[in-house]
Amino acid sequence: MTAVKRRGLGVGKFLNVYYRCSMPATEPIRVSRDVKEELKKLKTHPRETYGDVVKRLVETYKKCVGL
Repeated sequence: MTAVKRRGLGVGKFLNVYYRCSMPATEPIRVSRDVKEELKKLKTHPRETYGDVVKRLVETYKKCVGL
């Protein structure tokens, strides 16, 4: 018997709980179209997320100013 069945969780419910626990929380932010286009130009790969681009920019900024 699997741990999922022993706990009385159906597979769908188990996957939903796992998904919520394993995925980082995200928050929508609002940017103008021109800022979005600039972020798009900074992507290192077409599938890179805007969040990753912003994170890279923040890390680079911190290195430049010595934070």
